[in-house]
Amino acid sequence: MIGQKMLLLAKELFPLNRSLSGEGVRETLNILKRENKELQIHSIKSGTKVFDWEVPDEWNCKEAYIITPDGKKICDYNKNNLHLVQYSTPFEGEVSLEELNKHLYSLPHLPDAIPYVTSYYYRKWGFCISENERKKLKKGVYKVVIKSELKKGVINYADLIIPGKSKKEIMFSTYICHPSMANNELSGPVLATFLAKYLKKRNNYYTYRFIFAPETIGSLIYLSKHLNYLKEKYNISEEEVEKAYKDYLNFFEPSKNPETDKVKALIYSMGDHGKTLIDKAVTEQGIRPATGVIKETTDLVKSVENKLLPTKPSSETIKDIDTKVEAIKSNYRQFLESVGKYKTFHIEMT
Repeated sequence: MIGQKMLLLAKELFPLNRSLSGEGVRETLNILKRENKELQIHSIKSGTKVFDWEVPDEWNCKEAYIITPDGKKICDYNKNNLHLVQYSTPFEGEVSLEELNKHLYSLPHLPDAIPYVTSYYYRKWGFCISENERKKLKKGVYKVVIKSELKKGVINYADLIIPGKSKKEIMFSTYICHPSMANNELSGPVLATFLAKYLKKRNNYYTYRFIFAPETIGSLIYLSKHLNYLKEKYNISEEEVEKAYKDYLNFFEPSKNPETDKVKALIYSMGDHGKTLIDKAVTEQGIRPATGVIKETTDLVKSVENKLLPTKPSSETIKDIDTKVEAIKSNYRQFLESVGKYKTFHIEMT
């Protein structure tokens, strides 16, 4: 019974146009408040300083699509909101296939999947398309329409506190910014919503805190509002956070062993998806492991490490990998330069 109710809530939330900010986020939080009336919805204005970050502009989009040379509408945002790169700038015009390809993202290793790509902190536009559909595109003139808006607005987030007998507290945090995804999004807020419903009925010893916020900036906003309280409540030392941050970056730092770098390159060199990950790393001032990609390439990585590739790579393949290694090193250096002034970071449980 509860499982069916959870599924119905997920289905209701699934198509909403969520991002870091905007009407889709507000609609999502209002629906969650319907389920738990004690949920408190908050807002913070664009441009507000949050530690050494800044709250970005609010983003909304009414429609976006591409018209092919033969008049077919593709990448329709209103049919599947994964088609548009999140925070795409408004654009209307005609472009060649060569130019359009610079703004397209696909997954060669998952040819039927539409990738999820964001550009929260870097102004550009783009579309996501399955690799199979991309291969069908023919030379010619394409009409591109993106009716989006970036403005000074607000970012919304919410929290719910269920008091217990003790002041000792357990915290649950979940994202609310990803559209049309189940595992990496709705599983979090839906489960948290029904867990809160359950805990409200109990005579709890612990106090429970539920946080619903967009990724990265939402967590920083919440920390900025409750920093001293949370540091004392959860007894987190600066040394522990600094160590976690260093461990977090170690995976991406170019090593002294070229073979290790090549293994890393294999993980991140899956065509346009690899480029997307590198772009994401640099433009969003933060890098995170692409766990899905890592899992899918585990066997390949092991075979490279153990020199057990079934056939010897061609000189072209080796050259291609070496090029990507250099690209990763270069982008990593750019990343360090771009975030050198940032000393704030976050760790989340999702």
